[in-house]
Amino acid sequence: MQRILTREREVGRAAEARAPFEISLVILQMTGLDDIPMIGGDADHPMAGPDPIILSVDVEDESWERFLATPHVQLGDEALTREVEAFLIHSFKPAYNEILFDNYPNISGGMRSKGYSWTELVLERLPAFLYTDHFSMVPTIDEERGSA
Repeated sequence: MQRILTREREVGRAAEARAPFEISLVILQMTGLDDIPMIGGDADHPMAGPDPIILSVDVEDESWERFLATPHVQLGDEALTREVEAFLIHSFKPAYNEILFDNYPNISGGMRSKGYSWTELVLERLPAFLYTDHFSMVPTIDEERGSA
């Protein structure tokens, strides 16, 4: 189980009100996946990734329409979970974690193993400020819901 140190704003003058606390469990729910296949794309395009995966597609075959319309990975797929885990560990680089995914995004069982050259993770409605010496993520404000 991963631990991520968080810091909250002061809630009082007492020392314990200013102390950092640890969250020992962070639950992320994947609620969406956007799949954007690039047909006839340029291998130098930023979305192709540093090492693009080139697939041959026969436009005369009906299967290419399925390729465009159906993502190779569905929500709940282990490759998606592995990708998120590797991205977070690679970014935050927690000192206590033995596997830091130094070769990210080239990880076994991730999205590249499913044929995706490039994957971008967007965390929405992050409830806390997460950081290490290497990386940080700040909460986002949902402007549609207004401020609470």
